[in-house]
Amino acid sequence: MRTGRGDVILMLAGTVLIWLSGYLFLALIGHGRFDAATTAALSATYLLGNVLGPGVFVAVEQETSRAISDAITRRLAVRRRAHRLALVDTGLTVATLLVLAALTPLLLSRVLDDQVALTPYADTLVDGVTPPPGIRFVTRSAFVDRGSVTETLRILADVATSESSPVIGVRSLGGAVARVPDDATAYAHRRAELVFLTMVAGPDPVVDAAGPGLHAIWERLAPHLSGAYANFLTSATEEEVAAIYPRETYQRLVAVKDRYDPGNLFAGNHNVVPGPTDGTRLTA
Repeated sequence: MRTGRGDVILMLAGTVLIWLSGYLFLALIGHGRFDAATTAALSATYLLGNVLGPGVFVAVEQETSRAISDAITRRLAVRRRAHRLALVDTGLTVATLLVLAALTPLLLSRVLDDQVALTPYADTLVDGVTPPPGIRFVTRSAFVDRGSVTETLRILADVATSESSPVIGVRSLGGAVARVPDDATAYAHRRAELVFLTMVAGPDPVVDAAGPGLHAIWERLAPHLSGAYANFLTSATEEEVAAIYPRETYQRLVAVKDRYDPGNLFAGNHNVVPGPTDGTRLTA
């Protein structure tokens, strides 16, 4: 009933073979993507997490089963043997878990870019990426309410399969966003199910040539949309800025502008212009 030397060699060879297979796989997918240190860290993580750790637990289970069977066959004190095995197995398991816990953060720090951190507000105010010379981006967005989701997605799917499709991005809303009252902030489209955008990029002739097709797409979508997300608009006229918001929200923004910035000093954004709050600047 004792494990022979050949069995031990086979188990070790199998472990090494599994590790080599994982290493080769990581080397292939990481070729040209990761530096040598990152590839080594990935390989070590694979070895610890998928080979060494599980291998120890399997070895513990097999050795326990073998020892108990051997004790029964030889009429030895099974309880004493089991108690001793439990102590040894527990110590080995704890030691393995401690090694994995200690090494995993070190190894993963070479692989993952953790961007979740407390950051001073001023550090978040960074400029966006500037396009290369001669390249222009045109972005437009809108919100979709629950009743219009199906038809909007049908149109977007149809557009996306055409040869002249713009870049299309769709984001799901709801959740915590929808639990805030509509009139609590300037972001008033709290009940929308989706926000989506289209984007065309390239040299001026390419962007200009795409204009009529892009206009036609938005004409098809217009009956199913409301408002817009200002951060997903390349440019906007005064009327288009007003159309971003519900009428009441826009009137409140104009009132705030009149009080705190009547000279329109802060005009470098999609600008809410100071002036009348009676809605005369709003589109019909």
